[in-house]
Amino acid sequence: MALAQYLGAGVAACYRGFRLYDAPAAQAVVAKWVGIYKAYRDIIISDIVHIRRPDGQALDAFMHANPFLPVHKGFALVFNPTLAPLNQSIAFPLYYTGLTDTATFAREGANPSKYALARDYTVTLFVDLPPQAVTWFVITQ
Repeated sequence: MALAQYLGAGVAACYRGFRLYDAPAAQAVVAKWVGIYKAYRDIIISDIVHIRRPDGQALDAFMHANPFLPVHKGFALVFNPTLAPLNQSIAFPLYYTGLTDTATFAREGANPSKYALARDYTVTLFVDLPPQAVTWFVITQ
């Protein structure tokens, strides 16, 4: 969870530690999040918008936005910090992405879906997450 938050927020620090790869499963998690960071670095190092205030009792989310990039206009991370599965609607504020009519969301990079923006430049999605899980969305035109 911490690695997802750091790399998803654009913090590309040098991570060191005794036995960083103490098991193949740990190495797979590090490789997964470093791969996501490298694939979407252009948008992940862009400005950040906090979607929901973290309260530890509902889904938490933040989003990167950059209207000047050619493809990736936004990158959102959604976290479930609770011990229960959650299914909640989240309004993604797309004003700072430069998108005006439609936006395409791809959850974890697959199966893109196109949505019409509301008058206030938001798209509301229902996000279903298991306990203590993280998901991400790539937002394009």
